[in-house]
Amino acid sequence: MGDISRVALFGKLNSLAYKAVEGATVFCKLRGNPYVELVHWVNQILQLQNSDLHCIVRAFSLDPGRLARDVTDSLDLGTQALLNEAVAGINSGLADKDKTDKDK
Repeated sequence: MGDISRVALFGKLNSLAYKAVEGATVFCKLRGNPYVELVHWVNQILQLQNSDLHCIVRAFSLDPGRLARDVTDSLDLGTQALLNEAVAGINSGLADKDKTDKDK
């Protein structure tokens, strides 16, 4: 299968989807996340006005406050997981260095 360029892919998005993915990218950089995940995109769509997602929330009588909390919790869990991975990597590196130092 051939590669699809980001320019071609993003060029197919409507204006709301493009704004959301662009906002999600900036949001990820600000939070220190290296990857844009679905929750980042959903968060940005919820920040915009009158999207299909807003219509779905209304149609199914979802609690917007609870949805916002759940999205925020998911974002925080992702950030915490990244921090845990970083700490684990640092700890692993320190343990490897300590072992190397002891072997000398």
